[in-house]
Amino acid sequence: MFAINFRKSVIEKIAKQPFVVMDFSAVSFMDSSGLGALVSILKKIPPGGELRLACIKDNVASLLQMTHMDQVFSIFPSLSAALER
Repeated sequence: MFAINFRKSVIEKIAKQPFVVMDFSAVSFMDSSGLGALVSILKKIPPGGELRLACIKDNVASLLQMTHMDQVFSIFPSLSAALER
């Protein structure tokens, strides 16, 4: 249920935004529904835009690597690095 509400909330906020940075510093766990929410959000970003994930913890990074989504999302070690690019 959290993933559904998260997806809806973010999609409403990013409408037509080409670049979105998400700070994952407080996220220690993500399952397939959370991953699905991120994919849904990515699909709503206009062509040429980018979803940037910052401060990914090891558990979440492992999920992204296992699913090869680390090749889909732009991942940055810090929020400042994600904002600077």
